[in-house]
Amino acid sequence: MSQSIPTEDTEDRISALPDPIIHDILSFLPTKKSAATSILSKRWKPLWLSVPNLQFDDRSFPNYDSFYRFVSSVFLSLDIKLSIRSFHLKSSHASIHHFHDVNRFVYAAAQRGGIENLNLELPTMNFVRVDIPPSIFGCRTLVVLRLSKLKVNVLSHLVVDFPLLKTLRLCYVGFECHDYIIKLLSGCPILEELQLEWTSVVNYNQSPALPENFQCLPNFIRANISDLWSTADAVFTLICKAKILYLDLGNCNNHFPVFLNLIHMELILNRDCRGKWNWVIEVLRRCPKLQNLTIRQDSPNGNEVGDNWMDPTVAPECLSTQLRTCMLKGCNSMKCEVQFAYYIMQNAKVLNTMTIKSASYIDTNTKHQMKTKFASSTRASTTCKLLFD
Repeated sequence: MSQSIPTEDTEDRISALPDPIIHDILSFLPTKKSAATSILSKRWKPLWLSVPNLQFDDRSFPNYDSFYRFVSSVFLSLDIKLSIRSFHLKSSHASIHHFHDVNRFVYAAAQRGGIENLNLELPTMNFVRVDIPPSIFGCRTLVVLRLSKLKVNVLSHLVVDFPLLKTLRLCYVGFECHDYIIKLLSGCPILEELQLEWTSVVNYNQSPALPENFQCLPNFIRANISDLWSTADAVFTLICKAKILYLDLGNCNNHFPVFLNLIHMELILNRDCRGKWNWVIEVLRRCPKLQNLTIRQDSPNGNEVGDNWMDPTVAPECLSTQLRTCMLKGCNSMKCEVQFAYYIMQNAKVLNTMTIKSASYIDTNTKHQMKTKFASSTRASTTCKLLFD
């Protein structure tokens, strides 16, 4: 008996989906690939033009001119009534007209109303960043703003007003002065999340100042901050209601205000910073509700200045009632470091786990000696488990 061979199902099930679902699918694609779907059939041709998310990346174009023409043609082709919710522009080409082009594109997206997510990743020419497009400050509907490799030179005459912004991420952004950083943050009254990575300031001689009658950001939750230097004090004051904090400051001279809501903190310490362990204790005094603490030391070669450690007479409040986990990464056998670890275990009354990860350059014999010392240390918490690696 002959057996029939099943035929392939040639039905186009994706094209049969409702427009809103296809829009969702296309919204995850770069706009160039989304536009390419128009060749599939007449059904697909108009769909990509009504996708409210635009993603442009010039790496898939042979040169900047072709990229510019494509972006311009997209804006000319879109339905004039379409509101753009998300606009992501990533460029690696350096061009003398680049700043004006970027400003024009951002303005075109903002003019359609309702833009909620803006992400700009721009190139640097000999470490010279592109100026921030002033049209950004007209996007009052923004909820998420991500800027990378830009510079903020003229902000004194601009009004910073982002009434809906919840997430701000700045990476390799250069500011003319410290006050511009403070002005930018102060213009985000409901900010919840802040990421400042490797920001730089041209004019270090001008001390940062908080605006008159300033208020700390009331809804703030999370911050990831690195390399802020002298601006850190003012920024800390604005974000003092944070619950989660990741800090890599490069020095231990910053004034740390009281963080009443902070429950999770990760610190990256420079081994060359004198007095860092005493500074950490002062930080802990200002975090009465801290439950989770992680400290990582960043030197790969083990060089460290000597530190004079004396056990504080009064333990920080969080050690007595709150701290549940403590992790020390990159530990070596420096006396002050070991004393700090002892102090935590001897005073943290509700500590569940103390995790110590030795530095990669520590030899096996030294690791064994360290583990033996820590294992014999007195612990204030009867439930504390020591984990050593």
